[in-house]
Amino acid sequence: MGAHQLISGISCRFHRRCAYFASQFGYHVSVLNQIQAVLTCQNTTPDVVGVELPKLTTCIPMSQVAFSFLTAIFTIGGLSGSLVANIIMDGVGRRGTHRLCAVLVLIGTAFMGLGTSLFPFLLGR
Repeated sequence: MGAHQLISGISCRFHRRCAYFASQFGYHVSVLNQIQAVLTCQNTTPDVVGVELPKLTTCIPMSQVAFSFLTAIFTIGGLSGSLVANIIMDGVGRRGTHRLCAVLVLIGTAFMGLGTSLFPFLLGR
């Protein structure tokens, strides 16, 4: 087997694995599509009467390209997480990995919920 065939085979297996890992996040990627108009300030809804939340915005102005990137970044995080999960699990065990994952989900949710611009929302995703 030549060096070119070996590299080609490794590259092909890597790309297949990337596509497999990215396909596992289908629902969570598409969940933002339902609220796209409200999230991107294209469609505004009336505020809830009697409830005031200072410094929290109801939408984040963004272009179609920015929204597409916001949707796609979930798969990038999933892919990178799946590539390092075994290293973390070897280091801190199953319970420690679950605890770390729970803390990261909590931090990401806080960024998405309290963010007033695109960057914290991207970081939370």
